[in-house]
Amino acid sequence: MFYVVSPAHHTCFGYLVRRLAFCTLISKTKQLPPALLIVLSRLNKRYTATKTTFGRDSIDLELHIDDTPVDGFLRGVSDEIDALEKNIFGFVLNDPSQSQAQDQKYLAGFYGRLIAQDVLASNVTKFSETVESHNVFSLLSTVLGGGEWLEKLFLLRRLTESGFSYELQQCPHVKLKDASPTLQNAACQIQAEQYNGFFESIWPRSTFIRERRQGYCVDFVSSQR
Repeated sequence: MFYVVSPAHHTCFGYLVRRLAFCTLISKTKQLPPALLIVLSRLNKRYTATKTTFGRDSIDLELHIDDTPVDGFLRGVSDEIDALEKNIFGFVLNDPSQSQAQDQKYLAGFYGRLIAQDVLASNVTKFSETVESHNVFSLLSTVLGGGEWLEKLFLLRRLTESGFSYELQQCPHVKLKDASPTLQNAACQIQAEQYNGFFESIWPRSTFIRERRQGYCVDFVSSQR
């Protein structure tokens, strides 16, 4: 049976594969239990057997589609990676030492910068000397949010020439709602570091702040012109 695969589906799949790549990066710096390594290896074999750049040779979703409707396929991939992330964070951040959390935050910032450099090296966008804030938010929504097909991750609250703020619809406090507050906070901080690394490279001289509100988190990004 033939199913239409839209650009929105490709965007979402690229976002999911990048989340999987971060899990793989963690596995190279922290010895994970055999059961988690088996799941990680299986997912990598299934979903990352093609290019992962943002340009003309972008991730080819059609290589992975069988007779499953593409919407159902992507939802299944998302559920698998959600479960993997929860188990990895639960294991890694269970270490009582502060150094473990700091290591993972550093790794997240490094990975955020890698993603940004990949974007800048591709043909997706060509920034002029003056980067517009709406372009930066659009890139965030596409690259780290997967577009709007699967779920709208960022609710824009304010947009000006010098910056923007948004509410996170699915930050780790929400996605890991059954976990302990300590784990939720640590995972949210790791995600924030990844975003910070992304913005540092995409929008030089910008500042990034994440604030925890009653029941949700808000990010503030501004440029120091």
